[in-house]
Amino acid sequence: MIVENLEKNIQLLPEYLQLEVSDYVEYLLIKYQVQKNKNDIPEEHKKILKERYKKMLENPTAGESWDTVKKELIQKYAV
Repeated sequence: MIVENLEKNIQLLPEYLQLEVSDYVEYLLIKYQVQKNKNDIPEEHKKILKERYKKMLENPTAGESWDTVKKELIQKYAV
């Protein structure tokens, strides 16, 4: 029932607005898929992330700064 009413109402719109509706529906579908997949992280990956986060909290100054890493990546990949 909802789909039929929606389709009828969309057909009453000018073509340029129908295209906007189509784009918006596509956006909603993509957004839905992303949200649906957010919880699809395997438990093993979650465990690794928790371990890394714990290490980062224990020693937040360890590692390289973003600027250093960025420079290295630019040099490595000649971007």
